[in-house]
Amino acid sequence: PMIGYQSNLTEISGGEIRARDFFLGCLHADYDNLWLIGFARPIIGNIPTISEMQARYVVGMIEGHYQRPLDIAVSHSSDRDALGARYPKLNTREMYPVDMIPYCNRLAKKMGTYPYLTRVKSIRRWIKISLSPFSTSHYLNEDFDPKFVESQKVYSPFIITILLLFIKLIDIPYTILSKVCGCGKTKRSAKNG
Repeated sequence: PMIGYQSNLTEISGGEIRARDFFLGCLHADYDNLWLIGFARPIIGNIPTISEMQARYVVGMIEGHYQRPLDIAVSHSSDRDALGARYPKLNTREMYPVDMIPYCNRLAKKMGTYPYLTRVKSIRRWIKISLSPFSTSHYLNEDFDPKFVESQKVYSPFIITILLLFIKLIDIPYTILSKVCGCGKTKRSAKNG
């Protein structure tokens, strides 16, 4: 958006397809055979990594490895409301703004490739995944290479590492609580009408 990005998807499709019609920025909410890759715009992060995760998700869906969400219409509506509340100054009708790592993690969880400690089966490896430079190779898919992960160097100073671990530990209960109680949704929806 800072360089004047504007989607031409609506014009190209004669008004039939809009960027806002895609759940998670890649699955059309109405048509189960229409996908969009590369239109998610990172607030923090990079487009190639996001696009790679979208492509893995969509291709896996086409191959039948993942199912289209049964509640896609409800989930899409909720996702759109959350985007509008989180990014009130951005034109979320024309773009799907994301923070790269949480968004990629969300897709990885849907694909069953998220590196939970119980699946990685090594505290040392899990810490390396959490602290080494972010890459799609950290997810437990066909490209996951434990030896590569083990060889990664963590360059951040010890105090920053402790701070990041602390933030991650605080984020876990916060995420659970916000899902359970729907914190913030009632106030926002009442304020908006």
